[in-house]
Amino acid sequence: IVGVCAYYWLEEDNYIQTTVFVFSEPTKEALSISIDLIKRKRENYRLLIGVPAENKRLSELLHQLGLKIEHSANLIYDKNKVVENITEDTIEVN
Repeated sequence: IVGVCAYYWLEEDNYIQTTVFVFSEPTKEALSISIDLIKRKRENYRLLIGVPAENKRLSELLHQLGLKIEHSANLIYDKNKVVENITEDTIEVN
């Protein structure tokens, strides 16, 4: 698997939003194919792909493909960083 994409669309707004857009090694070819597949039946829809600002490579490749970049918060959970910041008010939820 080179990448995984998940998305939804709103017909009334001609809008497509990715919820997952992850690639093991992003290339222009892989991104182009993925975007074409997403937009296959919705050519006139606006496609929004949230990209963490830290992901410079993906941002640059999408820019090269002529896509407007929307930087989003990187919501990756890093347990090591959380453990370093544990206080007496921290409660573990299982």
